[in-house]
Amino acid sequence: MKKISASFLFLLICLVLLSAAPEERSMNVLVYPFKNAGSPKFSWISAGMTDTVIADLQRLKSVNVFSEEDRKKAFDEIALGMSGVVKEEDVVKAGDIMGADVIFTGTYIVVEKKIRVVSKLMDVETTRMSRSRKLDGTMEGIFELQDRIVAALMEDAEEVHIEGKEIPKFTKQEKYDVKKGYTPSSAAFELFSRALEKIERSPNEALYLAKKAVHLDPNYHNALTLIGGIYSTIGDGSNADLYYAKAKRALEESGMGESADYAYLLQSMAVTSWNKGDNHDSIEYNMEAKRIWESLGKKESPVYAGMMVVLGAAYRNLGDQQKGLLYTAQAKDTLERAGLRKTSGYGWAVINLGVIYQVLKDYEKAVSLFRESKKTWEELGMNRSMGYAFAVSQIGSAYFSKGDYDSALSHLKEGMALSDKMGYNKSIQYGAYAWTAANSCWMMGRYCEGVPYMKKAVDAYISVGHADAPKAQKALQDFTGACGK
Repeated sequence: MKKISASFLFLLICLVLLSAAPEERSMNVLVYPFKNAGSPKFSWISAGMTDTVIADLQRLKSVNVFSEEDRKKAFDEIALGMSGVVKEEDVVKAGDIMGADVIFTGTYIVVEKKIRVVSKLMDVETTRMSRSRKLDGTMEGIFELQDRIVAALMEDAEEVHIEGKEIPKFTKQEKYDVKKGYTPSSAAFELFSRALEKIERSPNEALYLAKKAVHLDPNYHNALTLIGGIYSTIGDGSNADLYYAKAKRALEESGMGESADYAYLLQSMAVTSWNKGDNHDSIEYNMEAKRIWESLGKKESPVYAGMMVVLGAAYRNLGDQQKGLLYTAQAKDTLERAGLRKTSGYGWAVINLGVIYQVLKDYEKAVSLFRESKKTWEELGMNRSMGYAFAVSQIGSAYFSKGDYDSALSHLKEGMALSDKMGYNKSIQYGAYAWTAANSCWMMGRYCEGVPYMKKAVDAYISVGHADAPKAQKALQDFTGACGK
């Protein structure tokens, strides 16, 4: 059974993007991993090159770029919705579901010490390849080659005219800034790239490789951030905090304290804090990220909206429902203005908004929003996705709040069963649904029936190191005791 951390889960909730709307807005760009067309021993270049291209493009104001983590999580959900693995020929379809206007990708081959890259730009709407270029370089000069790849993609994007989207305009300063990022040693970059390549199949091996990269280059903030993310994935919040703090210090010492890299790191720290129940810290990190995104001209971007969703969730947990509603509603509006409406990410934003209305005891509004989010995934043909499962579960949660415990248990059982099948049962959200299912049984006097659900809640809360895990364990004791009478 697949395990997913609450950090990665919430990053997916916040950052998966949506499809286009008619209003003119910035172009949404998906970078699909460059494919190795040569010897397998150079497969690591794909991960490192893709990461570099994304990081460079994220510094630009006139485009919105999906992170590689966004892509992986979205493709994972999309694969489930398609009832299979996303094949290369499905990339354009997946890009459309994610909300991309264009896809940047390519191939490369290494012969001796020379490397040739063929960069490609695809129009998602027409499904055609709009631009293609060949760029030659050397392994020793791989960083310079990557700068040229980004410059080529930027120039190609300026030639793409898509109705309703602004034509990207890259200033001379932006083109210069792309080359200003931190440059690690070649050996550290290779180790980092190999870690990225291994992270899905073997997190422990990825952790070992990333730590070796940091040993060679202690200020390599990308590797430090990656280590923090891996620790967060496996539920080790203490080490996640430790390495995130090191990455933060490295960025500051490199003069990148106002960069997109720094803002993304702060958001990761905010999610980790939220995941542990440290809502005040989560708000502090996100407020700083908010300031940076605004200074970078990204106030109308999906990543900004994702940050606002996390802010809303933290305020909601602190009992400040008005601020929770304010930030979450602003996130939803931002996504709409960005033309990102009819896909998974919008569904997640609607779910978060519904939760706040549920807390405010406007149950009819909450159920309406949950059903709207459920319909989003149904229209996408993604009835086997995490979003669909959580929408169904959340409807059950709202019924519980209304006092309709039988309907609540019915929806919660359906949603949790889907989550179990897909391996999405190690998160705060799943734990809350299991706890509510158990409480539904309790309210109907069916104590023994509630015990298995309470056990699921305990497992979920312990797996993410949540502060309410002891309360869940105490509740399990109460259920067990009541069942035995």
